[in-house]
Amino acid sequence: MVPAKLRRHLETNHTNVKDKPIDYFIRLRDQLLKNKNFIAEVTKTANEKATEASYMVSYRIAQAGKAHTIAESLIKPCVTDIVSCMLDEKAVQKINTIPLSNDTVRRRINDISTHIKSELISRLKCNNFSLQMDEFTDVSGLAVLLVFVRYKYQTSLEEDLLLCQPLSTYTTGYEIFNMLNNFFELEGLTWDNCIDICTDGAKAMVGKTAGVVSRIKEVTNNCSNSHCILHRQALAIKKMPIPLKNVLDEAVKIINFVKSRPLSTRLFTILCEDMGSMHKSQLYHTEVRWLSRGKTLVRLFELRNELYVFFTDHPFNLQLRLTDKIWLFRLSYLADIFTKLNEVNLSIQDFWCSSSITNEYQSLAKKAILALLPFATTYLCETGFSSYASTKTKYRNKLDAEADMRIQLSPIKPNIKILVNKKSQHHGSH
Repeated sequence: MVPAKLRRHLETNHTNVKDKPIDYFIRLRDQLLKNKNFIAEVTKTANEKATEASYMVSYRIAQAGKAHTIAESLIKPCVTDIVSCMLDEKAVQKINTIPLSNDTVRRRINDISTHIKSELISRLKCNNFSLQMDEFTDVSGLAVLLVFVRYKYQTSLEEDLLLCQPLSTYTTGYEIFNMLNNFFELEGLTWDNCIDICTDGAKAMVGKTAGVVSRIKEVTNNCSNSHCILHRQALAIKKMPIPLKNVLDEAVKIINFVKSRPLSTRLFTILCEDMGSMHKSQLYHTEVRWLSRGKTLVRLFELRNELYVFFTDHPFNLQLRLTDKIWLFRLSYLADIFTKLNEVNLSIQDFWCSSSITNEYQSLAKKAILALLPFATTYLCETGFSSYASTKTKYRNKLDAEADMRIQLSPIKPNIKILVNKKSQHHGSH
């Protein structure tokens, strides 16, 4: 502006300071700039905290396998109510700045999943590892491939989800290998670091010419393969002696007679309560879950007296089995055998930590790690299928569940601070 006009404005509108020295106005200018910077910094810090809170809530939602809309429809209103009761309205206003919309939660979960995957890939690039894999069909009809990895990290053996992706067309060995190979090339992993693959006995997995294992062995000479011992047990059980097989089949019929009828289930529960039983219900038997045989047979044996009383009012042709000593001996034998198998299988899932002698006996430690790395079962895939099914339900059948699964099934904890700092802008909720 023209200096004369500035002077006239000062003398006309600010007569109280017109005679002040120039240093006075310089101090006012510096103070104003300082206040502006302070306000901007405070605003930035508040938005950063809101963004960090948004990430933390999204992480919890994915870990629990809940719908992304729950943040805005339930969590935020609950937190607002709690804060309004325990603190004050000013704190409520701060809570309302946290962005927790469905789309925001989805983006946060994707960011966290990418962060976890990056950390996992960086660990695998300099380590040997083993894989276990299996595929299943989800509620929307998609064939989903699950791949878990075991590797040495620091002083322990870690297990993590490597891949959870749908197969677009067929579930052949060719399609599965292509998906795995493309993933390895995209992430910069090498097949030479893969020392073992554990699968079930499906043709697509272990076929001699077109199976996944055969195709992997074509690109690396260091990889072995193993058949999941749980599947081998299931196959062996089908060839058990006929007297024991008959007892198992009849035990399943007794269980199903009670469990398949809602009225029978309710009446049996009332009977158990009246008799003061240690259990209130019988367990289902399922061919798919390897823990079920041991648990259901033990429960059946423990409730044999209650079941005998229950069947006195029903024309059930297997009632007398519950008083047949030979039949009960065989049932208790099967219950003990399957219980011991369950204990062994569960103990295998602990897979041992590397010892503190690694630095002292390096050559021995390396060989020990190579022996401990291979998976003995596809147990992680089985539990992963259960988690996937509980997350992607019929009400969420359009969900791309890969990011949610990685957060649920990975032991790697994300660094939320790093994710927040990567954001160029932080916007509070409006």
